Amino acid sequence: MLSGALEQAGIDFSKDEQQITVRDAYRQVINLALVREPSFIMLVDFDRVLHWVSRFPDELSNMTDRDFNGFVSFARTRRAFESHADTQKLTEAIINKVASTVVGKEIDIMSGGFGLQADLAKEVVDGLTREDSGFYGEFLTVAVKNKFPITAVEVEGLEWEMPDQYQARIKEVGYDNWIKEFQSPEQWNYRLEMAKNCLEVLFELQKSSST
Repeated sequence: MLSGALEQAGIDFSKDEQQITVRDAYRQVINLALVREPSFIMLVDFDRVLHWVSRFPDELSNMTDRDFNGFVSFARTRRAFESHADTQKLTEAIINKVASTVVGKEIDIMSGGFGLQADLAKEVVDGLTREDSGFYGEFLTVAVKNKFPITAVEVEGLEWEMPDQYQARIKEVGYDNWIKEFQSPEQWNYRLEMAKNCLEVLFELQKSSST
C-alpha cells in the first residue's frame, strides 16, 4: 500500500532494507521533500499520522492547508497529552518544560509532529549531529540559532497512537493489564535515556542563548 502510494506520487524510493538511525532517516526524508521544492515541510511520525487521519482527518487537512513558516511545534492539547502512558507523560513533560523555557513560549517538541520552513529544513540536514535520541532537541536548536520564528499549534490528532498497534493484545487481556505490560522497566529506561539525551542538547542551547 505504501509503496503504491509513493509510486503514484512520483517519489523515488528503494524497497531494499536499510539499517539506518532515526536521525539519518529524518535527514533522508527532509532531503527527499526538498527535491520537490516546497515552501514548508510537515514531519509526522508515520504511526501517528495514520492515527491522526483516522481520528481527526479534518484537523489534519486544516494543518496541511495553512501557511506556516519557521519552526512549527504541533503541540498536543492537554487531553491528547494525557492520553499517553506515564512513561511518556512524565519524561516528555520535563523535556517540553525546558524547551519552552528556552524559547519563552509553550511548545511540545516530543509530540511526534513538527514543521520546518524550507530554508530551515536545509539547515537542519547538516545541523543534526547527535547519533542518539538527543537529536530530537536539535531541530529546535537549529531553528533558534538561525533565528527562525517558533510557533506552537495545538492539535487533538497527536493523542497516543500506540494502542492502535496492540489491539489484539488489548482485546485479550484488557487495556489496564496491557498498559501495565507496556510500561515495563525497559520502556522506562528507554524513555529516561531519551529525556537525558534531549535535555543535554536543550541545556546547551539554553547556555548559548543566555551568553
